[in-house]
Amino acid sequence: MSNTLDSKIRQVDNGYIITDVRGYEQIAFTLIDAARLIGEPVPDTQYITYASGYGVNDLVAVKAFAQRGENISAIKKLRECFGPTRLGLREAKDIIEQIC
Repeated sequence: MSNTLDSKIRQVDNGYIITDVRGYEQIAFTLIDAARLIGEPVPDTQYITYASGYGVNDLVAVKAFAQRGENISAIKKLRECFGPTRLGLREAKDIIEQIC
């Protein structure tokens, strides 16, 4: 297994392609899978809870905002999904920058 210093991740239409230092490529369908492939620690998504009234469809909206370059809207929506006390401004900004 490689690490982040040895690997490159590039986004394609239906996921991500990870190229290691030897030139081998692996496919990941989500960023979480890509992180696992390169040996990055990932949160246990089984225990993610949303703020009241929010769900996975709201995260789809967050991703759409980010992909359109509407980072401020994406950050606001992301913080709403989990509640501002559970996800800080800096954390939300870092997540959105990783999506872009």
